[in-house]
Amino acid sequence: MKFVLPENEEDDIPGHKSKTDKFSERKDSAKCPVCSAKLKRNGKGTKRQNRCESCNATLAKELKCEHCRTNRVWRGSLGSYCHGCGHRYDT
Repeated sequence: MKFVLPENEEDDIPGHKSKTDKFSERKDSAKCPVCSAKLKRNGKGTKRQNRCESCNATLAKELKCEHCRTNRVWRGSLGSYCHGCGHRYDT
């Protein structure tokens, strides 16, 4: 039997912070890599949206990260960060 917390209590539990990986918060698939806000799920509830509602950052598929060579760069008013490796994207 699995214990499930109510929705309002899930946000109160602090997440694990890695002591060895300084980019771990930017690589979390449930959070925005630009502002670290929680990303909502799409209409079906299976995948995360490609847009952050708090900072209006979006996934820019045309940009390729120079560090990890993936197309997972998010661009917003606070900067551009890669969701794959967590590094800042500089143009």
